[in-house]
Amino acid sequence: MNRSLLRPSLGPLVGRADGTLHLRVEDPLQLSEGTISRATENTGFTCERCGHRVAPLRNGSYRNHCPACLHSKHVDLRPGDRASPCQGLMAPVRLDHHSAKGYMVVHRCLACGLVGRNRIADDDALDQLISLMR
Repeated sequence: MNRSLLRPSLGPLVGRADGTLHLRVEDPLQLSEGTISRATENTGFTCERCGHRVAPLRNGSYRNHCPACLHSKHVDLRPGDRASPCQGLMAPVRLDHHSAKGYMVVHRCLACGLVGRNRIADDDALDQLISLMR
């Protein structure tokens, strides 16, 4: 694992007995190889393509693309590791259906060409999803 690509992440605020709050910082090297904490992975972000402020999903799934323009970012080498040095934008190129996971947006990285799939979310822009079906 390339240590230079890992950054500490902020964990939850923890209340202490004395009434103060403590912000835990999670060290990615203390987590199992190739994974990050669920709280770290499911965070909101601002879309680098359209500027939409994206909230994390609340249904137990991970938010991995912008619901407004459907673009994603190439951040993983393996799902959840956030270790990709590429960091390129990933454009939606089509919609696929997986028998167990449902509809998925297929993305292609504009920087390196990697192709990946992400489940659609309930709040994804319907007009954007329909345009991928044409």
